[in-house]
Amino acid sequence: LVSYVGYVRQEVKATSGKILKIVLVPDANMMEEVVVTGYGTFKKSAYAGSAASVKNEKIADVPSVSFQDLLQGNATGVQFTSASGQPGSSASLSIRGMGSFNASNSPLYVIDGVPVTSGSINSISSDGGLDAMSTVNTSDIENITIIKDAAAASLYGSRAANGVVLITTKKGKTGKASISLKADWGFSDFAMDYRPTLSGAERREYIYNGMVLGQQRSGKSDADAIAYADKNIDKYAPVPWCGYTDWGDYLFKKGSHSSYEASISGGTDKFKYYSSLSYLNQEGIVKTSGLERITGRLNVDFQATDKLKFGANIMFTNLNQDVYSEGTGYTAPFYSSVSKLTPSDPVYNEDGSYNQDLISLSRRNPVLAQEYNYQREYVTRMFNTINAEYEFIKDLKLKSILSYDYNISKGKEWKDSRTSDGEKNNGGAEKAYSEYNKLVWSNQLTYKTTIQKDHNLDALVGYEIDSKYNDFLSGYATNFLTPIKNDIANGQTLESIDGSSKRSRMVSYIPRLNYDYKNKYYLGGSYRMDGSSRLHRDNRWGSFWSVSGAWRIIEEDFMKPTSKWLTDLKLRASYGVNGTLPSDGYGG
Repeated sequence: LVSYVGYVRQEVKATSGKILKIVLVPDANMMEEVVVTGYGTFKKSAYAGSAASVKNEKIADVPSVSFQDLLQGNATGVQFTSASGQPGSSASLSIRGMGSFNASNSPLYVIDGVPVTSGSINSISSDGGLDAMSTVNTSDIENITIIKDAAAASLYGSRAANGVVLITTKKGKTGKASISLKADWGFSDFAMDYRPTLSGAERREYIYNGMVLGQQRSGKSDADAIAYADKNIDKYAPVPWCGYTDWGDYLFKKGSHSSYEASISGGTDKFKYYSSLSYLNQEGIVKTSGLERITGRLNVDFQATDKLKFGANIMFTNLNQDVYSEGTGYTAPFYSSVSKLTPSDPVYNEDGSYNQDLISLSRRNPVLAQEYNYQREYVTRMFNTINAEYEFIKDLKLKSILSYDYNISKGKEWKDSRTSDGEKNNGGAEKAYSEYNKLVWSNQLTYKTTIQKDHNLDALVGYEIDSKYNDFLSGYATNFLTPIKNDIANGQTLESIDGSSKRSRMVSYIPRLNYDYKNKYYLGGSYRMDGSSRLHRDNRWGSFWSVSGAWRIIEEDFMKPTSKWLTDLKLRASYGVNGTLPSDGYGG
């Protein structure tokens, strides 16, 4: 038996003493580009919806720290925006513009057929919030499909108003074990000068000339104007004892990242496996920002019998993030604070202490805050999926998927008494704990058949249960005897304590039917009914449906003369209904 990816399998009889001549024939069906969705895999030529696929060939050699790096420049109609440049921070992805004015505009993320957590997973609120997708090792991704139109996304119902991003992770392939080792290093810096401004000497001269001109315009003589400027210049542009200060040298640095990965894959006709382990260390441009991540993954597939097969995907991530303050005090926003600082202010006094009598920024020193204040997040995530598929008769299959997504975030923020953020309360500490649990059970019964050679049917009925549970607890304390012991328990005053527990469930029913005639004319329809506990019981259910059609003009006889230079020509139309759910329950 001879097989190779992209070619038709051949069974050749071996005869003792004779040389075997084997010529593999390309398998057109395998080589054709496909669109992978959570409810089936389709040939791109037969897909009536609008979707963009980013295959592994495009992203395999792309140095990437985040999931967003893989999509930039590889998918049309997709836009990324980020409120922060901190390592691991949340990024907003929009597909064909905004989908809502008062709700989230983030798409639904689906990994290996299972909708997953997205957005910020910080336990303490921050502009540089940690993105849930930063827990995924980009090297484990085999394919990314972005569903753009409403008809194709309607199968995801009440969560698909902003589009759907489908991620397929790598699987093992038949053959000997293949080991891959990868290491890369990189650097980052501002795309442009963070402060295109005057030097200290140039600034002093500019202010001096302005003072002289101002006095001359008020009627003073040239001599009096110069005397006034000589007397007062040191109030506004003094020469520091240590020379002029470049604040950027103290607050910023060149960012860097390093990653090390190892993976092994292989298998037989009955058992296939893929496993990986990775380590990432990223240092941000701001000196106190950084990200450290360890990920592990194991994907296995087992063909138990001719009719029954099992699979399991296991992911583990441990992640630490150091965040700099962006939203409060004189450091907000941190980047703009540099443009307000003057080179006439020294960072340190002559005795080595911090200068806290600055001309600018309310006389406060941001290097002092950067030295003593901090915010850290510690995240552990486990995302595990098991599945089973049974074929009753030819092309009649039942597939069941059970997944569990478990995420723990622990955060601590310290505002030192030596800084403006903590001096009024003699230091302040916040500690928070957030736990997220998500259980998804999905069942799909599919049937494919061909009637009289020309009529092809593809039917699916599905049933899903999505259960979530969130637990949150935080406390804030002030009045610390010493900054060395800055745990919340050492604060003399407990300012606040907060906590919440939220539970929600959703049940879904899904029928879908696709029909085509001679792989030329396509017609499809789907319906989904979602019932969510986040809504009032009198308005708990929503219906989402779609219809779509396509005509592959390239398959018509009159198009045969163009076959040498035109590979595909298709006309399609679709209509669908999508929705979005509130972030909290109707009572919260």
